[in-house]
Amino acid sequence: MGEDAVSEKKPGWVKRFFVKLFELNDTPERIAWGVAIGTFIGMTPTVGIQMTVAVLVATLLRGNRLAAVAMVWISNPLTIVPIYWIDYVVGALILRVPLLKWADIAKVVDLKSSGMFEQFWEFIKNLASLTVDALPAMFLGGAVLGVLLAIPAYYITLKMGRRYKKQRDGRQEASGATSSLPLQNESVSVPTEDSVKEASDGDSKEEGGGGERGEDCS
Repeated sequence: MGEDAVSEKKPGWVKRFFVKLFELNDTPERIAWGVAIGTFIGMTPTVGIQMTVAVLVATLLRGNRLAAVAMVWISNPLTIVPIYWIDYVVGALILRVPLLKWADIAKVVDLKSSGMFEQFWEFIKNLASLTVDALPAMFLGGAVLGVLLAIPAYYITLKMGRRYKKQRDGRQEASGATSSLPLQNESVSVPTEDSVKEASDGDSKEEGGGGERGEDCS
């Protein structure tokens, strides 16, 4: 029972995700190229326009658009904060600029206005000012990390896609060959003991009749 439960276990969501990609009506090369494009864009601070950018870039570079759009979701509401923070740290280290301190971040919520509407706009202005200062480092870090992840993503997806396509084509050829075979539903007669006896009796009568005819002739 345990073995049956293991054999019937569904594949993980990662495997199901890539199987869906490989079942797209496109070549493994274009699907892998779309995955690489989506991975790169997903690492850049382009939240809000990522899918639009992915479609445009995939169209220009002849990658699979659906694969590109699917992969930009590596940056989602659960991952966007750590991804963009890592982007910023990497970019700041490359540019050799000092990292933002907690005091700089705290200024975003240090509001001087009194009214609710005024406080909201002051918060937006403070956040925009902080973002503008950090944006160059975020874009640079995101581009560097995007390239470092997109290259292996392309080759891994290409290898997996070609293997999946080969296995799928093999299954289709096997099923086609099986369906083209003639149906062998005709019953095969198996000799019984009575039929064998009747055949032997018939042979004996023929031999006996031949002997009598021979004697008459003589």
